[in-house]
Amino acid sequence: MSIKQAAEQIIGFAVVHDIAPLAQVIEGSPEERALQRLGWVGTDQPTAVLTNRLADFLEGRPGEPVAKMTEALQPNWEEAYRRSRPNSADRDIVRMILNGNPPRAFAAVTAQGPEFVAIARGHRNDDWLGVASIWTRSDHRRRGLATAMMAALGHWAARQGARYAYLQVATVNEPGIAAYRRLGFVPHHSYRYLAPGR
Repeated sequence: MSIKQAAEQIIGFAVVHDIAPLAQVIEGSPEERALQRLGWVGTDQPTAVLTNRLADFLEGRPGEPVAKMTEALQPNWEEAYRRSRPNSADRDIVRMILNGNPPRAFAAVTAQGPEFVAIARGHRNDDWLGVASIWTRSDHRRRGLATAMMAALGHWAARQGARYAYLQVATVNEPGIAAYRRLGFVPHHSYRYLAPGR
């Protein structure tokens, strides 16, 4: 199938489902260049994908007791997620996405009371652990909570046979990328979304 045919299929699918037509492409890829020649344009900032060997990341990082783990989405975790990303998205759809398909796990940290001040989500697929939804409340940042949650998720996934980890971060978030690089994560690739030009 040619890129032009693929673009037409994307647009047709979007029309049928009443959604915006978007194509996810690797930055600098032949597909990105071909769509751009058809007039497609970027819709947002690119996202960087960083990877690491779990053994390297977990070395010297025991399963942190500060981070509580569960394999079921809990209401207080979901509430913390909503506070971390305020938007008008349908809550049932967000819950369905967060629940995903097992195996997945939810890490969280409490300060006082039941409210979570930091959360992270992990999903294992064969050898890989994907870490997402990492958030720490502003008054609890720079205390190592994100690292503690990532370590807890890493040990959870390693016990199930995972060997590698990846995470995603906006390329404009230079402090975030620098922090993950200090933990041993290295850039693998970046991707972006393109939409048909007007």
